[in-house]
This record gives sequence, structure tokens and C-alpha cells, in this order.
Amino acid sequence: MAPRIDPEREEKICTVWNSLRAHATKAKEAYITQAAEVGQYYAGPNHDFVFGNAKPDFAVTVNKVYEMVSIFGPLVYAQNPRRNVEPKANGNPAMAEAMHRYLNYTPAEFGLKASSKAAIDESLINGRGCLITGQDAKTRLVMSETEATKNILLDPSEKRWYEGRYMFRLRREKPLWEIARIYGEDVAKRLMAENVIAGEGNALWSQDGSQLDALDDDEKDKTKAYDAPRVTYYEVWSKMGIGLRATKSDDMKYAMGGDSPDNIFLVYEPSKKIIMHIGGWPVPFWADVKKHSWPVSFLDPAENRDVIWPISPITPALGEQKFLDWGWSFALGAIRVSSRTLQVCHTSLDDKVRAKLAGHESHILIPIDELDPQLRKNLIQNVEMPQLNPALWEGLDRASNEFEKRTGLYEILYGQSAKQYRSATEAQIKGDYSRLRIDDVIDRAEDWQTEVARKEAIAARFLLDGEAVRHIVGDELAMAWDLYKPNDLMQAMREYGYNIEAGSMRKRTPQFKAEIAQKRMETMGPMYLSIGDLEGFNTALMEVERAVGTPNPERFKLQQVPPPEMLGAKPAEQGAAGPPAAPEVMSVEGGEPVMGMP
Repeated sequence: MAPRIDPEREEKICTVWNSLRAHATKAKEAYITQAAEVGQYYAGPNHDFVFGNAKPDFAVTVNKVYEMVSIFGPLVYAQNPRRNVEPKANGNPAMAEAMHRYLNYTPAEFGLKASSKAAIDESLINGRGCLITGQDAKTRLVMSETEATKNILLDPSEKRWYEGRYMFRLRREKPLWEIARIYGEDVAKRLMAENVIAGEGNALWSQDGSQLDALDDDEKDKTKAYDAPRVTYYEVWSKMGIGLRATKSDDMKYAMGGDSPDNIFLVYEPSKKIIMHIGGWPVPFWADVKKHSWPVSFLDPAENRDVIWPISPITPALGEQKFLDWGWSFALGAIRVSSRTLQVCHTSLDDKVRAKLAGHESHILIPIDELDPQLRKNLIQNVEMPQLNPALWEGLDRASNEFEKRTGLYEILYGQSAKQYRSATEAQIKGDYSRLRIDDVIDRAEDWQTEVARKEAIAARFLLDGEAVRHIVGDELAMAWDLYKPNDLMQAMREYGYNIEAGSMRKRTPQFKAEIAQKRMETMGPMYLSIGDLEGFNTALMEVERAVGTPNPERFKLQQVPPPEMLGAKPAEQGAAGPPAAPEVMSVEGGEPVMGMP
């Protein structure tokens, strides 16, 4: 249903949010600019060089950015993580088990792995990846999906992004029928009546995501995708009411926050200032703390002095990236020149001979009227071409090495080394230190997935009932789901703990499998032997042997020692007399021992 609101008040509210949106966009300019520049070096080619008047023969892009993402990405890409739920003091074990099953069902159902991969790629290129948590439109289950950071605007007025009071999400070019389904036909008809379809809604997002470039009439006619009505609008999560507290009036009417409740979810169209929806947050994340109090979860591989928007991990190495493009462009041009064959001859040489000698561009023959008499004995003279300066190759190698140092793209990640290691210990030490930065990003990715799991669990607790999750958790746990509904917001946020099982996100490489199997064997093997559980010991042993590729590993299984009778020995008869006892020293008399029977 369309919200009933006074037109003057509606325009005032939309004006306030347009102003705040402009303020947030201005604060994001540096992030947008560097993200666009780095993105060009990822997708390539970027030939925006500063050559002056000396244009190179070849404009080369050495896509080190793509190289870095293609190497770092597979190390960070999250598998569907194994999520654990632990009840706290007031939590119920049955509810914890139900939530555990639910949280480990949705990743595969909604493609969390693919969404996480897209967000991780964006974090490595632009500096920030984003997953947003909400309800799936079809199944109504809670899930998380990737959201491009170019569609997100944050309140820049606080020290940390999560301490802000509002967040924008741009919804670009949504079909009118979809808007009618979500917000009602009255809203869709009003958008049509106000001619919003011909306004900002008919626009293309620029490549760098910084602005909307309106299409002219001719372009609209050529763009078949714009035949159907589409609208661009904004979703706003506010912790400062409907926004009027941001305005200053003579009577300070809203200074004390009397315009509305604090936590408001607002949807509006900016060009015609139409409010499409006003209400509470779809999920009351605002009741949680810090970064958990927003529907978005960010992955930032690198820190920045700007605490709201991070920098790209590539930004510190952009200078080296540009030099590599510049140097290789001129180096290839110089190779083209130096590899040509240039010869001179006297004009008296027959034209047919000259035509056969000058066959293509790489072989140039120049006829000359005056030729040195001392050289006339040679009909054709070779001209030595300038050779490429060796210092340029050295400079390119140094720049490439500096790029690797800036980004952590060390040679060890390629499986290469410039010199032979003197010992296995040296190789291990170098390998460990070369992975410091990428391991830090992996740790951040696991913390990020833990945050996503927490938000999905809290959203599911509020939005879903037992019937909605019955096919996932079963009948008994569905009953527990309804029985242990939270009494208040704070209870739901605190009664369970959520974490990602260590290592469950890492790619299952043979080395990783062997490492995990060995650790399990070291931990559980002694315990199995102490209690005589050979089956458990052999199972752990087989995991290790198969992980390291041992052929026919069953031959290493431990076997139970058979009882003596199975080996042919007769058991001693019960009650049979044993061998006579040996005499023992009973006492000492006169310095001599006195022997006797005990």
C-alpha cells in the first residue's frame, strides 16, 4: 500500500535525504576514483598514459592487477562454510541444533559460495566487498547475497562506518511490475502519473559508478532494454527517524527527535520526490551492536586513513603498474625498430633486383645517388640499427619486483624461487613469511563469514516460524523453533554464539587435506589407543595415508592381537596346583641364614 503522507511533508523528507545522499556521495569520491582506475587495470586495456608528444608504437597494458586477483582469489575464495551454533546461558540446545541445521542449509540453497566469490573479487580490486542479508522473494527464507559497493552510500560523519546514522542502497532500473508487486499498484500508478519513467529512472550508471548519465531520446529508441518502464530508487536504513532531525528550523521543532521512531526504513524516488514506503526495518538489526547493527557485511582487505571507505590493495602499487605499462610500451617499440634490416645501395642497381630485396616492412632498402667510393665495391651496405638500452630491462624488472612487494605477490605464490634453498627449514620459513598478508586476508574473510552467519540467524529468528523451516530442521526441531521464540530483541542477540568451523572455508587442496588429517591423527590417535579403539585409530590413519597419496594404505592398519588359545596355547586349568614354592630366608642365626618355607 502507498504511504499516506502530506505532500508538503513528503517533499521535505525527500529533500533532506537527497541532501544527505549528496553529502555521502561526496565523501565517497576518493574511493570511487581509485576503484575505477584500478578496475581498468584489471579488465584492461588502460592506455591513459602520460606520453606527451612521444606516442609509443605499441600501447601495452601489463595487467598485474588481474594477475594478483587470479592468484590471491583462489586462496581466499570461501567454500560454503561449516557454521556452528553454541547456546549461551539462556539458550536452548534444541533451538541451537535447529539453527545449526538451518544455517548450514541456506549457503548451498542460495549460492553463498558464488556470492562470496564475487564480493571477494571486488574487495581485492576496489578495496571492499559486500554481502547484504535479507529475505528471498520466492522462498521467504533468510539469505545473503552480494551487493556492489557502488550501490552503497554511508554516513560519513562518524569515526567508523558502523557508527553512522543512515545507509543508502541504490536500486537501479527496476521494472515497474516488480515495484507494483513489492510496494503495491498504487505506488506504481503514481510513479507512472508523475512521469518518473522518463526522469532519472531512464539512466545508465557510469562505468566508475559516480553518476547517472541520462539517455537522450535517440539513445532510448535504440536501447531495447528501456522499452519496458523501469525506475531507479533508493532504500534508506535510518537510525535518525524519517530524516527531519537533520534539518534546522526556527523553532528547532525536530531537534529533540520528535518526528518519528528512531529506526525507520524508507524507500523513495529521488527525482520526483515520491515516498514509496515508510516503516520499520525489515529485520531489526539496529538492536545489535557496532557492525552487526546493519544489514550489510563488509570485507576490507586493506586499511585506510579514511575510516569510512577503504583503499584498494592495488592502490599502493599503482605507480609501479603505470611504469610497467609505460616501459613495456616503449621497449616493444624499440624492439620493433632494432629488429629491422636497413640497407643502402647505389641507384645504379637494377630496379628489379631492388624490388626483390625490399620485400616487406622489416627489410628496408634505400637507394642513394652518392656512395662512398671506397664502399662502391659492395653493391649493398648494411646500416646498424640502434639497440635497446639494457638499463630499461633492469628498470622493468625492478618495477615488477616492487609491485610484488607492495601487494604481497611474492614469487613463492607462483611456486618459483630465484635461488635454490639450502635447507627445508629455509624454504618453510620463506614460505611462511611470504604468506603473511594473504593469510591476514583469509582470516578477515572467515570473520566476515561469521558476521554473515550471525545476521542470518538473527533475521531467521524474527522472520520465520517453525512451519517455514520444517522441511529443513524436521518436525521436532520445528516445534522447538516456535516454542523458544525470543521475548525481546536483546535476548535474541545474546542467547546464542555463532562461529565458522576453523578451516571449513579453505579450498580442499591435497596439501590442506593432508594437514587437517595429520592434525586430527595427532590429537585423536593417542586417545584411540589408550581406550583400545583400533577401529577409530585405523579410520584416522587411513585419512592421513590417503591424503598423502599412499598406495594401498590398508596394509598399514593395526590388527587386534588374538587371544592365546587362538595361537595354539592351552589355558591353565582352574584349581590346578602350580610349581612348588622356593625356600626363602626366614631368619639369621649366628651370622648364617636359616632357610624355610613361607
